[in-house]
Amino acid sequence: MLSRAAFLCGCLALATAASPARAVNIVVDYTYDTNNFFGSGNPQGSLAGFEARSALNAAAGFLSDILNDTLSPIVTPDPFTSTVSNGIVTWEWQAVFDHPTTGASITLVDETIAADEYRVYAGARVLAGSTIGLGGPGSWGFSPQSSGGFSQSEIDQVNAINDAFLSEVRDRDEASGFASWGGVITFDPTASWHFDHTDDVPANRSDFYTTALHELVHALGFGTSTEWSDLAVGGVFTGAASSEANGGTAPPVTGGHWVQDFSSTVYGSFARQAVLMDPSSITGQRFELTTLDAASLTDIGWQVADPGLLAGDYNFDGQVNAADFTVWRDSLGTGQTIGSHAGWKANYGATAGAGSAGAPEPASVLLLVAAAVSSAARRRR
Repeated sequence: MLSRAAFLCGCLALATAASPARAVNIVVDYTYDTNNFFGSGNPQGSLAGFEARSALNAAAGFLSDILNDTLSPIVTPDPFTSTVSNGIVTWEWQAVFDHPTTGASITLVDETIAADEYRVYAGARVLAGSTIGLGGPGSWGFSPQSSGGFSQSEIDQVNAINDAFLSEVRDRDEASGFASWGGVITFDPTASWHFDHTDDVPANRSDFYTTALHELVHALGFGTSTEWSDLAVGGVFTGAASSEANGGTAPPVTGGHWVQDFSSTVYGSFARQAVLMDPSSITGQRFELTTLDAASLTDIGWQVADPGLLAGDYNFDGQVNAADFTVWRDSLGTGQTIGSHAGWKANYGATAGAGSAGAPEPASVLLLVAAAVSSAARRRR
């Protein structure tokens, strides 16, 4: 959840670069955008509606590009009819979520969800207090019905079909961790939004891309799933990947977020910023998914791609040399220090491909631009 007091971080320059083939495909579904916020019904006009849709699709595309899971399809089996008696079995499953525009409960029966698809329904409505965004996974129901008689062989076949279908609905055939058919996200149309994710965020405007990215991560189970709550113990998040990303210490949490103003490196970069998944966001700024945010997704069961950074390569040219020292030195005192002298020194002389996973595209350097935060307002999420 994001609040009107602050606005989280967002739009990725990397999202404009060529993307690898996706495993998970986060599909934003606008069926329940019944006030057409993502079109001509946007309070700022139809162009703003188009920009809001583009920003949300870009955020979904970025997350799709870094998730390597394989999700089974959800397809309701055909009825099973006995060939030796009068028995028949039918199956039904339900996708349950709150209408993103009205807030009313919606139940969809026997939707077909494609392989690797993670469907997210999007819309807008006025939210309580200072909240500007809400996001979370949907729930589900499962209802097999049978009548009549069956042979033992047929009973075995029915049980196998039932178990396989239940696994599809419940966890998409994932062996462990969080998985679902999808979720829902909602935005407050009265917020002072900046919708264009390709442009800088003006002061006193909430970056829509940042909020979209934040709420989509909630829809993936961050702060909203049993897998999250099982690891959030005693005010810290005990997931192994998150602890490693935080220097070996379990990071502090409050509710379904990191604590306010906690920081990490940007995912795919050496720059530091406030984490994406804190309780509120800062107006006038755009924030990225951080290494800690990505690690938490790993802890709840997602397979997040390794960004493949060469430690100490702060200018992303595939080498660790004096030029990287200059980048680190010039970042000092900016509030967004890039890497560390120790990291550069330990890897001096290394090159990408020589024991490293390679370097990201130079476009990622665009993500390192920092903005002053002292006078920014905050929006709750």
